[in-house]
Amino acid sequence: MSSVDAPFLRVWLMHFLATVWQSGARSVQLWPIFEYVVPGSFAHSRSGTGCDFLREGIGLSTVDQTSETGELKAASDATGAPVRLRSIIVLAGAVRRTPLARSIKRSILDLPFSGGGTIATRHLDAAERLAKSLSLKDLQVRILVDSGSEVPREHPARGLVRCVVERDASPIRGVAGVLADATQGYDPDDYIVVLNGSQVFRDPMDELVRRMLRTKCDVSMIASMDGTPVGLWLLRCAPLKTVRPVGYVDLKEQALPDWRGAWDIRVIERPRASALRTRTVNEYLNAVRMDANRLLHSGSVDEDPYREEWERSFAIVEDGATVESGAIIHDSVVLEGGFVGRGAVVVRSVVCPGARVEAGRRIAGAVVGGEDAG
Repeated sequence: MSSVDAPFLRVWLMHFLATVWQSGARSVQLWPIFEYVVPGSFAHSRSGTGCDFLREGIGLSTVDQTSETGELKAASDATGAPVRLRSIIVLAGAVRRTPLARSIKRSILDLPFSGGGTIATRHLDAAERLAKSLSLKDLQVRILVDSGSEVPREHPARGLVRCVVERDASPIRGVAGVLADATQGYDPDDYIVVLNGSQVFRDPMDELVRRMLRTKCDVSMIASMDGTPVGLWLLRCAPLKTVRPVGYVDLKEQALPDWRGAWDIRVIERPRASALRTRTVNEYLNAVRMDANRLLHSGSVDEDPYREEWERSFAIVEDGATVESGAIIHDSVVLEGGFVGRGAVVVRSVVCPGARVEAGRRIAGAVVGGEDAG
């Protein structure tokens, strides 16, 4: 290559990658952990050429050429055989429970949203859409919970989706260990979707899974450019068969480094966080507020900087809760069994079962109930 061609190629490549960056997603292969294309060099994926890497960088695989807005009707691997999506595993446990989780006397998955339903039912709705889009006969959703957390409510079968709630087999196993134990009876070529239950998705979960399926790799995950963690993975069970059967094995800190080089691992990076966490009272209420204002699925990366928050966006009062006349519920949630007296004001707070906000009292930014009752 001449000295003239090299700078031209560098400029062209940087322009191309900038276009990919702005397109909404780019796939980055972990080799050995993360691999980036930089001016003056070219990163090759293990399974193909650099062109394959760039093609997958815009969400397209060498086999499936479905556009970003198109529907992926049937997932298949590199040989054309159907991808066997065995189940969706929802992780509902926590190493350190937040004041919200300790006080609500239920799983965080069972917290309500302003539009009706709960965090769990939103995950199940997405699972139903995914099963239909992939033409699956059925899809099992397994909610795994540790021994120290509240057990989520059972949900009846809905359409193609069957939901079961299970306790972790071992109290201290780590995410990779828990997944290895849960998939012992699965075939190495079966795939599972793994998601953190304590979150709500800004981008539809079923669309994100279909994007990961297009990579046709062993391990894929969703990430955001700003570094916000998004708990959504697509795993072939073969790597999980290599996890040691005893002891604590974390997925990101231990299993991934062990798998590098042996398995095809990729990241699909999004321009913004594809999900919002709901573990703390502020995270949960912020997600509900964005949903009430129809901003949860907004295409904008940021909210309107001029938006005022003094105006009420929502007030959720569950059946079985009591709110007396004259009380003001401002961007707050009163759970079943909670009580708010006459003339009381509750702002950006959660009133838990059995908790009382007496008449005339003002509460702001609190979890009222249990250890936080006052």
